[in-house]
Amino acid sequence: PARIYMCYGPTETTVYATAAEVSHSDVTLGIPLANTRVLICDSQHRRCLPMQEGELIIEGEGVGTGYVRQPQRSAEVFSLNPQFPHQRQYRTGDLGRINALGMIEFLGRKDQQIKLNGHRLELDEIRHHLQELPGVRQAAVLALTDHDQIRELQGFVCADRTFDACRWRPQLAPELPYYM
Repeated sequence: PARIYMCYGPTETTVYATAAEVSHSDVTLGIPLANTRVLICDSQHRRCLPMQEGELIIEGEGVGTGYVRQPQRSAEVFSLNPQFPHQRQYRTGDLGRINALGMIEFLGRKDQQIKLNGHRLELDEIRHHLQELPGVRQAAVLALTDHDQIRELQGFVCADRTFDACRWRPQLAPELPYYM
């Protein structure tokens, strides 16, 4: 008779932000841990009502101060709480809602962020770098799945005749890590 817990917390909030005991019928993110608040907010940063979908925003002692040498990205997702300026907030990009029992339910992502072999990837970032290659007019990146597991990324480009596919890897290498 083991007890299993679901713990949720992005890296940006140190370890965990929520926890819940897993039952056979219901898996949720649970409720916030001590010294942590999780808000569900709409696109205007207004608190959502129970059962209303919104972005998970984590506040509290564990919230980081930003990304190393990425001030623009940090400013997009880290901020001070307007009501309590000593508390930091982190916009997770995760979608969720508060269910009828007051538990947080995870509903997916609001962007195209994925995890592949333990690495967190933004498909739009890869697409942007493909589109910057000389001769490329348009680009797309897809995550191909097999039994709900992402197995590979594929990039597609619409390019003019000057595009040299043999030279794209060296051009992308300084911008994207190998796993992207």
